Amino acid sequence: MKEFLKNRDHDLLASASQVIGRRRAEKRPLRLAEIALEASLSPAPHYYLTFDYAYRQIRRMRRDPEALKGDSLKALQMREILDHVNRLKSASEGNLSDNDALTRVLASSKASRFFISEAYAVKLVRRLIYKPSKNTRK
Repeated sequence: MKEFLKNRDHDLLASASQVIGRRRAEKRPLRLAEIALEASLSPAPHYYLTFDYAYRQIRRMRRDPEALKGDSLKALQMREILDHVNRLKSASEGNLSDNDALTRVLASSKASRFFISEAYAVKLVRRLIYKPSKNTRK
């Protein structure tokens, strides 16, 4: 799981770098919170979840439709993944299991956004913007 989180953080920082580049080209102010929010709301290349975790959550939502209701980032992410799984299964006319559909979603679908809090995005982007120079001594 740690590897997924490292990849997610790396991809978020790459997105933030693109946001910064666009803002500079447009001569817009570089405000940390705005950059972090824009980067976190941009499409993410992956969902950054293990198959086992996502599969357990999907089974839970199938058993209990009230599971993961609400607007938490976790709930939003899992509902998005379940929607992808359901669309794939429907398109295959029932020839795909949840297992197969989820495997395809996690392997090849992009997430609509980075499912991280705005505060965590700010923390990551702050490191990008204010990273210490390699020439400074400790």
